[in-house]
Amino acid sequence: MRVVKKISIIAIIILSTILVMPQKSEAAFDMGTIMNGANSFMQNAENREIFNADNERSAVDQIYFTMLTIGIVLAIFVGSVLGIQFITTGAEGQAKVKEKLIPFVVGAFVVFGAFGIWRVTYNILNGFFY
Repeated sequence: MRVVKKISIIAIIILSTILVMPQKSEAAFDMGTIMNGANSFMQNAENREIFNADNERSAVDQIYFTMLTIGIVLAIFVGSVLGIQFITTGAEGQAKVKEKLIPFVVGAFVVFGAFGIWRVTYNILNGFFY
């Protein structure tokens, strides 16, 4: 019984959608009006600067320094936590902290190395294209 109700509701929705849809569409503009609008759009686009080098440099610098600041803050925070754990724990705790210290140093090297590579690449490409 429920299946029949669902099927009849779906059929009513489909039929009402078909009846409400317009059967004929009429364009509001003729082809000449459309072409004139396209030509004026192209003329306006030719007079504008698409790429602004100063905006690009400031955006890249802002992203770079924001991410570098986050990396420095996280490195200092994690290093401080590991240092406090190393000082306050016994011999077993110090061994565990030393195990955590290797991934921390490798991670810091990778993060700051990536920032260095990003900056060198950006400066080389910036000098190449401008």
